Amino acid sequence: MTQPFEGGRAKNFVVGLFDFRFRTMSALDAAPWIYLIAILGSLVAWGYGAYWGFTQSTATGLLWSLLIGPAIFVGVTVVTRLIIEFVLAILLLFVRLSETRDAVVQIVENTTDISAQTMGLPTVPSFARGIKNFVVGTDEGRERRRAAAKAQQARAEARASAELAADIAVATAVDEALKRTLEEAAHRAVQRSMEQQAATEEAVLELAVEATLDDDAVARDLTPDEPLDHSQESGQR
Repeated sequence: MTQPFEGGRAKNFVVGLFDFRFRTMSALDAAPWIYLIAILGSLVAWGYGAYWGFTQSTATGLLWSLLIGPAIFVGVTVVTRLIIEFVLAILLLFVRLSETRDAVVQIVENTTDISAQTMGLPTVPSFARGIKNFVVGTDEGRERRRAAAKAQQARAEARASAELAADIAVATAVDEALKRTLEEAAHRAVQRSMEQQAATEEAVLELAVEATLDDDAVARDLTPDEPLDHSQESGQR
């Protein structure tokens, strides 16, 4: 995928925004911009949260700078990318299936036309007799014309049946691909969520351990001063 700042993609994106008839698909051009906005928004939230935390207390500022801010940034970017990739996969799938359907219908039409032209070619011995029957209008000629009309109708019905079968095959493939894509996206989202939760719990546990160690160190620093004060008071007495 190209960069969002390229001239052609930016121009297509701006033109697509004001296309009220929806004649063109601008989702592919808008995807990089949406992802860029999500990244910038998460960075702004990170910085604002750190600033607000330091205005409250040093511990809150460090918590926002080292734990909550990075978690928000990673979560927003991962979820946004998953949604964009999922939507683009569905759109590209429909485009490919539409192209496949058109190709199948074109092949069926070409096959039907070739078959009709081949069946209409007369053999050498019956060429003169066939012309006579069609011109004079004998019973045999009328039967041949009826048979040709029936064959043409049968070919039209076969072509319609082939188009219907192609539509059914495309719809079935779309359902299966959509179901498979939904399952994969849900599995990846659950896995990413579990990984982020585990990382958050580990970081909180580390901060709690560090806070406990700091409290113990402060308690040890304050403990020797009390006996010293008592000894000084006894000496003065």
